[in-house]
Amino acid sequence: MANDKKIFLPGVNVSFVLNGEWSDLPAGSVQTADSSALSMKGEGYFTLMSMYASPQNDVMQFNQDERTISEIHKAGLDGNSGLLELQSLTTSHGINIVYRLVKRLISGNVGNNMSYILTIDSYGDNKDIWRIQVVTASSNLLDVRNSAVRQQFMEDKGISLISGDQKQLNITTGWSYDPYDSNFTKGILMNLSERREYDDLFPNHPLSVARRILKEIIETICSNEPTAQP
Repeated sequence: MANDKKIFLPGVNVSFVLNGEWSDLPAGSVQTADSSALSMKGEGYFTLMSMYASPQNDVMQFNQDERTISEIHKAGLDGNSGLLELQSLTTSHGINIVYRLVKRLISGNVGNNMSYILTIDSYGDNKDIWRIQVVTASSNLLDVRNSAVRQQFMEDKGISLISGDQKQLNITTGWSYDPYDSNFTKGILMNLSERREYDDLFPNHPLSVARRILKEIIETICSNEPTAQP
């Protein structure tokens, strides 16, 4: 496609393809001199992607999902964050990856909007690991996805929109929950509006964008040499 952009990760000798109007950022502008970064703006959202050698003390171990989730629950989240997804998988092209998807409250945002942070560790044949990190956020003050799904949920539950309950929809109502441990209540838990079933209804929501990018990477990442530049 005309907007396809091929990305090459030299440390693990893999590449993947992104769709959209991505712009290159100067080397070292996000992480280190050895990193590369891209940005993209869309209707109602903006996205930043960085790629760099994964720090050894922060690598997500392949096929150790339960252990990694437990570690995140114990020490990896603060009061402004919440875990949405974590999974190890082998792609159709034989690349082992581990990804996590976390949300974080944007500090000082009057609309209580979230940024969504997608982190992918890609394992190469040479045992090196490169990290792809994607941050997406809304350029709008109002989170339409959250508001629409929450209002329907409250109406279905018979919760009054003018009662104090609307200020703190929590696990007792079924609105918020941890996707891996029903007893975990710290941080900002995943809520019903963040389920994948709502992505197509709100395609420009930053969470939908993050999952779309994840899908593109999973479907196209493969081992190969970079295409020679003219």
